[in-house]
Amino acid sequence: MLRIDSTSRFFAGLGELEMDNRIRPLLNRYADFDFRIDTTEWTFRFSRVAQTAGTMATVEDIKNSRGEENIFIWCFFLAIAQLALDEAEAFKWVYYVYIDDPISSLDESNAVMVAHHLAQMLMDAPSRIRVVVSSHHALFINAAEHFAKGKRQNQLTEDHIAKITDTYQFRKEEERYSRRVSMDRIAEEGFSLNISRYISTAVGEEEIDLAATNKDLVEIETRIQEATEKHNTCLRELGLSALPGSN
Repeated sequence: MLRIDSTSRFFAGLGELEMDNRIRPLLNRYADFDFRIDTTEWTFRFSRVAQTAGTMATVEDIKNSRGEENIFIWCFFLAIAQLALDEAEAFKWVYYVYIDDPISSLDESNAVMVAHHLAQMLMDAPSRIRVVVSSHHALFINAAEHFAKGKRQNQLTEDHIAKITDTYQFRKEEERYSRRVSMDRIAEEGFSLNISRYISTAVGEEEIDLAATNKDLVEIETRIQEATEKHNTCLRELGLSALPGSN
């Protein structure tokens, strides 16, 4: 059970806007439990279909894990944010959508999907509403080369998703994959968040030591000359002509 602050405008219109029907399609993407909104006691109560005594039945008032609560809160927020972005009457007072560290609160099985959904939603935000996304660390991840090729479209496997979330949650740095970037550096780039400006997946060309290469070529040429001289000596002893181009 989660309690609702009935005095907050954030929860305005829970009944009139049929919020349960807006939240449920989102929640079904990520979880296997259901909920109901109790506007008398101002709570969210959860249920799950489970097998009991050999039959499937709905178990009411279940206790969810912290991860399940987090994903429900996210789905509720996404539904509200979508109403604000759609400029619904009940949320026309919203001018800013502030999202604090959206990934770290989710487990790896949901983080990438929710982040993708959030990104797609915010791309269509009206100009009236400003969206602010904050993070505790400016960590860039370039996973452009980490996917499984498919016939119609490429896919992220469970291993790819686990690597992305593990890198983010533990702030890992890896060459050509992830990097922590200071705000000073981001400012130098004109506050551009283009990942390729901070992480390049290009493979650098191998540096050639010209002095060492020249030394190797001189040694090879010397051995060729010595071998040629020995060969010509044998040819002369047999009464044959020396190799063309040799002294």
